[in-house]
Amino acid sequence: MDEEPTEQLPIVHILVEEDFFWEKVDSTLRALAKEPFTPNWQGDVLEQLASVDATAAVVDLENEAIQALDIVQTLLEQGEGGIPVLAYASYDREDLLRAAEELGAMTVARSTFASSLVRLLQELTAEDEDEQPAAGGDEANS
Repeated sequence: MDEEPTEQLPIVHILVEEDFFWEKVDSTLRALAKEPFTPNWQGDVLEQLASVDATAAVVDLENEAIQALDIVQTLLEQGEGGIPVLAYASYDREDLLRAAEELGAMTVARSTFASSLVRLLQELTAEDEDEQPAAGGDEANS
């Protein structure tokens, strides 16, 4: 029996090391018909990200395994116009949230990220449906 080739799901980078949040993001992306990609933290993360044609990325700005702001900037600049990035951090790390927002990322406080994950990931990946997600988030102040 001939099987038709399966369509490749849009890939979304997950740059989240904390298990609780990684599992939430991974399962939510799968439910939204996206293919999550998490790099091997021991390897060259930027090289791994560059080798995968992703449509968006989720970045924990407090992830100690990476230089988060450098990666946010790289993702936003890669290819033609970069890819949308959702970046989050603790509410008391306004410095990180502000810096990521200034780079062009959609930013939210960790508490908002946890409570609004489905909506945020839908907004982030809206470009897949030819919609443009809003860059920068005023939710970082919640």
